[in-house]
Amino acid sequence: RKTGAGITELPDGMIITPPARLSAAQFESYHDHRVAMALAVLATALPQPSTITNAECHAVTIPEFPQLMQNINADLAVTPETK
Repeated sequence: RKTGAGITELPDGMIITPPARLSAAQFESYHDHRVAMALAVLATALPQPSTITNAECHAVTIPEFPQLMQNINADLAVTPETK
């Protein structure tokens, strides 16, 4: 929804309806490696930079995920968490 997409929740999944124009956003991964990586892929389609907080959790399953994204020319920057 943060990008402007419509989301309909179903008992066994969801329907995502894209908007006419996607917009960048700040996302939260909630420390879920699957969410963090899915949001990173989504961010490659957004017109402006987006931020994914707590994205370092990708290391649970794919520690080399940032490098893999850079290999496909994704403009990805990893910044340390600040407290």
